[in-house]
Amino acid sequence: MEEEIKRFQDSAVLMAEKKCLETIVSNLRGYHLLLLGSHRKLKDLPSHRLHGVSLSPAATIKKTSGTSYIQSHYENLAIRDNSIDAVIVPYLLEYCENPDKLLKELHRSLISEGKLFLMGFERLHPWCWFNAPKSNNSLSLWRVKKLLDEANFTVEKIQHFHYGAIYFIVAQKHISPMTPIRPQWKKSLNLKGLLAGADARNFREKHDKTNG
Repeated sequence: MEEEIKRFQDSAVLMAEKKCLETIVSNLRGYHLLLLGSHRKLKDLPSHRLHGVSLSPAATIKKTSGTSYIQSHYENLAIRDNSIDAVIVPYLLEYCENPDKLLKELHRSLISEGKLFLMGFERLHPWCWFNAPKSNNSLSLWRVKKLLDEANFTVEKIQHFHYGAIYFIVAQKHISPMTPIRPQWKKSLNLKGLLAGADARNFREKHDKTNG
């Protein structure tokens, strides 16, 4: 799945992605940024204010100096509740067996007011007929918005790029009146503060020791 996505991401698509992300993502405030998938590199993202963590179920993820990564299933994230400031999900939603469960897991993992950035394909667009990776779970933009609403996300912005063939959604975790005050993060690169307990979730942590 991730290899297929990587193959379609030519230089033009990558440039369009970065341009779309740079204004919003680079203005984020917080500490932890989670990137789902191994087909996109953290170092290529335009945000340098957050500690980036890459998560993928892939058995092997290429190690990049200065980054951290976790191996975990997308629909059973090895991430603690209310611990991520923002998450980027590029093109993965329609490749999950249970996209609704993934969104609920992301909602659980995000802090209050946490941001979710989704990228996906407009499957009716002619460019996607010949270039987008095939999927057995193609989701229309209408269906994605419905899933977000059901998972208690509020859609703040939708825009398109690359000739209108790819959509970009900015959503925010719905805030309950009973949501506790957001905690102050300690400046540490240790992933143990993010990871769920080993008894509760099946995961394998890998961390670049160059961060100290």
